[in-house]
Amino acid sequence: MLTLEEIKAPVSNHSSSNHHGGNSHPHGFHRRTSRVSNCSKSSLAQPARPPPPPRLISRTGRRNIGIVNVPFSTKQLENGFRYMVNIHWAIQICIIGGVFLISWSIFGVLWWTLHNSEMHISQNQKCLENVDSLYSALLFSLETQTTIGFGHRYINNSCYSALGLIWLQMLVSLVLDSSMIAIVLSKITHPKLRQSTIYFSKVICIFKRDDEYVLALRIADMSTGSMPEAHVRMYLVHSTSDSHGQNCLVMEDLDVGYDCGRDRLILLVPWIVEHRISSESPLFNKSWADIQSDHFEVIVLLEGAVEETGSTAQVIQSYTPQDINWGFYFGSMLTRSNNKYLSDFSRLNSVVAQPEMPTCSLAELLGEETISDSEAPTHGRKRAFSTIFEIPPTLQEEEDGDEEMA
Repeated sequence: MLTLEEIKAPVSNHSSSNHHGGNSHPHGFHRRTSRVSNCSKSSLAQPARPPPPPRLISRTGRRNIGIVNVPFSTKQLENGFRYMVNIHWAIQICIIGGVFLISWSIFGVLWWTLHNSEMHISQNQKCLENVDSLYSALLFSLETQTTIGFGHRYINNSCYSALGLIWLQMLVSLVLDSSMIAIVLSKITHPKLRQSTIYFSKVICIFKRDDEYVLALRIADMSTGSMPEAHVRMYLVHSTSDSHGQNCLVMEDLDVGYDCGRDRLILLVPWIVEHRISSESPLFNKSWADIQSDHFEVIVLLEGAVEETGSTAQVIQSYTPQDINWGFYFGSMLTRSNNKYLSDFSRLNSVVAQPEMPTCSLAELLGEETISDSEAPTHGRKRAFSTIFEIPPTLQEEEDGDEEMA
């Protein structure tokens, strides 16, 4: 559910939580204190956890996935173009200048070689007028490729062999100019700067509303502009074993209101994106203890158009069970001053405790039988599977030895 902050967190509850030192934190985070459980007597202490698997998405939004053993194809060229677009401006300018300098130098040497070839010397002909050194040949190459010639230095009318070389240099110049202009234009219109103005909360909350549990996170836009066609998606990724005993990576959809349009946002104010946990949700059987002992990842994607360029921007964020605040909901970020709304970004991660939140799962709260994920019905749940290939220990030892030798 997408709600305004003023509606989401009443001022009275928020104020009372901030004035009680036992439930507040100076940075807006609240300690997980004891709660009254309606269906479980278990505490909120975190149980011992095995080492977690690596994340698919880092906290900075980068993919934690390496690619190896890829045969050469046009994708390598695409990766090179992507690399040139994403590098720093200073490095990009140095690379572009170096490419043109190398091109001018190569053709300058070729022009000097052609000018001093035995064929032209034997016929007492000068292929290039007013070119008497390698330096002047380099200047002629520069004038030719940048189309600022011909003036003092030019091609002799009797040198027909220079036609092929000047045609080749013009062709190379056209390719280089087009490529560099495309790289610079792509970098200027790249939505990376627009992506940096989108902020996700560092935590996600699970709280109880009426007879349902809600998984919520906050999204805020620091820019004063808009992001047309902004919409959000949420997925839960975890590993499981199939009937063949093979480890699989499972990605399940967490509904944030696709059917009724609650996933589409107008980023004028901070919004709270909610997944209502129901019997069709993969979190239906998850209690507080289950979440703390489980390994999964909640991946959130926000996608929209950049208003200035029309290009598509995508911002991605990832959360693990350690980032879940059970029994908390987000406090308000909005205030009103002089008939104007103000967004306080220092309260992006502020949460308010919900003491009456149970620690059991929603299935236990509703009195339904709790079943494992492998036995849970998949009707109404969108699932995508990806196989996990584990590296054998012997292969891992060989790779480690190769790295040490290198």
